[in-house]
Amino acid sequence: MFTSIWASMTTMNMLINMEDALAYTRCPDCGGNLETLETSRDTGFLCPACNLVFATVSGVLILLDTASRNKNLEGPLIKRLAEQVSTAREHDACKATLGMLDGLHGSAYVWEDEEHWSNEYEQQHASRTEKNWNDRFWQRQPMFQLLVDSLQHAPRERPAVVLDLGCGEGQDFRRFVAPVMREEDIYIGLDISLPGLVLNRHCNTHKHAIYILGTADKPPLRHRLADAVIALGTLHHMQAKEDGLPIVGALLKRGVVLLSDPINGHFLPPFLSLSRESRSAHDDSVDVQRLHAHVQALGFETLYERQFSGLVYVVLFKLFRAAVLRSRGLHGFIHKLDDTFTSTFGRLGNIFRPRGLLLVLKAPPQPAIEGAREGR
Repeated sequence: MFTSIWASMTTMNMLINMEDALAYTRCPDCGGNLETLETSRDTGFLCPACNLVFATVSGVLILLDTASRNKNLEGPLIKRLAEQVSTAREHDACKATLGMLDGLHGSAYVWEDEEHWSNEYEQQHASRTEKNWNDRFWQRQPMFQLLVDSLQHAPRERPAVVLDLGCGEGQDFRRFVAPVMREEDIYIGLDISLPGLVLNRHCNTHKHAIYILGTADKPPLRHRLADAVIALGTLHHMQAKEDGLPIVGALLKRGVVLLSDPINGHFLPPFLSLSRESRSAHDDSVDVQRLHAHVQALGFETLYERQFSGLVYVVLFKLFRAAVLRSRGLHGFIHKLDDTFTSTFGRLGNIFRPRGLLLVLKAPPQPAIEGAREGR
């Protein structure tokens, strides 16, 4: 039985000061500095170089690159900002942004899979019960232990920054990382699902947190800002797939990055697939060989790697899901059985190969970037 996450909410869940957020964010298009709009009520940001405005809603910063911007979401918010700004320059920027939004046609790649996850988060919010994530928690515990160890060796003269790319509702951060964070440390959660980010903000009690609606392909974040990056199930949602590792790696100043993605394609050919009728590119797996090549080129050290979730695990988990989620021992037994099966028969055909990858990488020391703003 899981206690309702809403029952444990506290008043400590405050969004970090918007001025402080500028120390970590940047324009997703040009990479330049953002400025706070001078408004009477709502908070917004301006990129002077692009002459574009970005809104906020429910304590979430909306920092989408031009190709990914969403007219239905952002249009009404920027119209409200246009009614509140106090300078001609800001009003012109609001007008230019609304004109740009009006010119958008179709749905960008990043929104293809958003509806599925937003519906799931909204259902969870409405039910006021926490989803049982035990299978992922048990699989990922060794990875997060390495992250915690790395954070405990981070420089203590400044706040540590934990970046959660594709954070969703933030269950991994709350379970593993929040308990060891100091009050002054910073949590940054980025996702394309607004309901996921709002749910994350409601459930997360860490005081200094920034929530950003944005894309991992063009993250609106300063390079080398993080002491740890959590990117679980993120690469395969990026257009770049495994080639997105350099984008993720550029955000890491020191410490580790955690990755978890599907590998080796699907068990069956598309015409035999029993999954969703309409598949999107978000369902694709990453190429392990190309990913390893990026690891080597970037100078990362592999601290932990595990390939898992083969045919035995998938079948038994689907058949006995409720029992497996209640018993860590049963979950571990199924994993061991699956590991034995894939190591024995994995070379015989694609159907017997593992479908999941867990990877912890340690970044090489990074030099400071001249001209970058210092956070907090």
